[in-house]
Amino acid sequence: MKNYLPEKVQMIVIPNNRGPQDAAFITSIALPATGTAAVYTPSLNIIQAENMSEHYYVQVDIPAIPSALLYTGYTLTVELQGATDNSTFTRVKEAADVVITGTTAATPAQNVIFRLSPDAPQYVRAAFTAGATIGGSLAGYTGFLSLRF
Repeated sequence: MKNYLPEKVQMIVIPNNRGPQDAAFITSIALPATGTAAVYTPSLNIIQAENMSEHYYVQVDIPAIPSALLYTGYTLTVELQGATDNSTFTRVKEAADVVITGTTAATPAQNVIFRLSPDAPQYVRAAFTAGATIGGSLAGYTGFLSLRF
């Protein structure tokens, strides 16, 4: 087998130092207990992310939930919210709410990726709201929000 590489090829190793930076763009929150008010992940400042393309991508990770905690027909709603001042949050217009509806089987884990326009709010967070009666407390489960690179 012939080697088609030039004789004077140099291997260049570029260190991957993005790992610590990426960890700064992951937030989490314990899911709400039955019938409680919404819980919110800490916000992410998407403007701080370097080398972003013209669109931003954020991911919401929802854990698998046993059917004993999310009864058939009951819901867990996830809303992506944004703010320019990191305090007055409203629903992000590009992001439809994610509604998880309980069934007779466990609800599988879900990863939802939202594509945000360049004019999206600087700060984003995820709001998790459980229905008034869902079956049991979801407080032992964690939802995540992360910026995708």
